[in-house]
Amino acid sequence: MQFDTAYRISCCIMIAHLLGTFYERKPLKWQCKLKTLTEKAFRNYEIRGLIMRIVLVSHGSFSKGLYETMEMVLGPQEKMSYVGLYPHQGIDELKENIEVEFKKAEPGEEILVLTDLFYGSPFNAIVQLMNKWDVYHLTGINVPLLMEILLMRGNGKNASEICDETLKLATNTVSDVRKYLADLKQANVPSDEDDF
Repeated sequence: MQFDTAYRISCCIMIAHLLGTFYERKPLKWQCKLKTLTEKAFRNYEIRGLIMRIVLVSHGSFSKGLYETMEMVLGPQEKMSYVGLYPHQGIDELKENIEVEFKKAEPGEEILVLTDLFYGSPFNAIVQLMNKWDVYHLTGINVPLLMEILLMRGNGKNASEICDETLKLATNTVSDVRKYLADLKQANVPSDEDDF
């Protein structure tokens, strides 16, 4: 599915859902069908033991908004959480909050972290934690891409495959940080991940 198509679909779903809520109507048949298909795919994925934890990290409440939007559009999301950085917090407190979410992962469970801005404070916190935690990290997340990622997870793709597919969908707006850091090391570019 092309990124533009996914964007249009997600916008239509959100508008239809909001209108249905505004006018206090029952969900439309296609909304119920999409939710049922998503839940079924997620259950099949979980039964095969391939489930991964997704952690949304952003400035302010953007990550919470993404989480709530996905729950509204696709239904309840298991193994997905969010952490926000607020003006009264420092980077150390943010990293502590992120590690709380990482520790919820079961042994062998992949962790995919999605951040809002390349080189923003949440991005830098994750890069620092990547020295300690084996996580996948995409930055530049938005509503249509998160929807695609959740559907790919539900269809059985692992974190590496999801990163590759997401880069194809949004080459100019999303970066795979794990590959970015590996490329820096391979090119022998001096970089200290603690400087991020």
